[in-house]
Amino acid sequence: MTSPAPIASSPSGVGSRLRWRARRSTSSWPSSSCGSSSQGTASPARLAGLQPGDVFVSIDGRNLASSDQLVSYIQGHAGQQVTLVVKRHGDLQTIRVTPIDERTVKVQGQTAVPPSATPYGIIGVQLTSPVQTTNPIVAVGKSTTDLGRFSWVTLKALGSVFSPHGISNYTHQVTSPTGTSQSQQQATSNNNNPRLTSPIGIVRLASQASHAGLRDVLTLLFSINVFVGLFNLFPMLPLDGGHVAIAVYERARSRRGRRYHVDVAKLLPATYLVFLVLVVLGVTAIYMDVTHPLANPFQ
Repeated sequence: MTSPAPIASSPSGVGSRLRWRARRSTSSWPSSSCGSSSQGTASPARLAGLQPGDVFVSIDGRNLASSDQLVSYIQGHAGQQVTLVVKRHGDLQTIRVTPIDERTVKVQGQTAVPPSATPYGIIGVQLTSPVQTTNPIVAVGKSTTDLGRFSWVTLKALGSVFSPHGISNYTHQVTSPTGTSQSQQQATSNNNNPRLTSPIGIVRLASQASHAGLRDVLTLLFSINVFVGLFNLFPMLPLDGGHVAIAVYERARSRRGRRYHVDVAKLLPATYLVFLVLVVLGVTAIYMDVTHPLANPFQ
């Protein structure tokens, strides 16, 4: 499964609540970017004064409509100071922070991400959703909207996994002997390079969610159902989407009194290929969840 960044709303605008990234003590933040020692553990966000529970309202005067907008803006401003407005305990706070280039971050002495020619700004926070109370009537409409938005984010995450860059990054995850767990925690938090999770990883996540509370358990179950449903709609056999595609094609080719039937035997080579890809993804996902487990996202 994938782990897209959640979206949350606040009275002053739409933003995302934040927590400190798990295992931040293993990261080394360059002094040239954030003012700490080269072996220090303070992230730019912490040095700037951001606190867990802050809700992002705007960045450089731009009201935030989604967490993607926040991540994208920070990503494109590595080494450049940005001005954040956050809501803290009902009051607005103005905070200035300078994103650092993720390529310069090291985990246990190893570069956290694969080499890349493109700078990627980060400030060292993990996005999560604040609790918002609303009446049942409004909740029905919001749940429908949130389902559509979450489904779209999941589709984009799947597209990212199977893109050329995603395949290259996935290969790096499997073959990298060190630093994978932390780099993937960062990638997932930034909604960048999402990682597939095997049943072993899902069980671990479920255990962690159960310790965090019922809301996190329900969120995890919702995420799993949406992911499985969308992935299963991929229009290739042996997935259900392949059967749907065949049925639609047969209906389009059929004429009154003469029903068209697809020769499924001709699709067997492609079916075997898809099955092989699924097996490879499953085995490698299990391998990574055993050797490079993700940090607890519910801390």
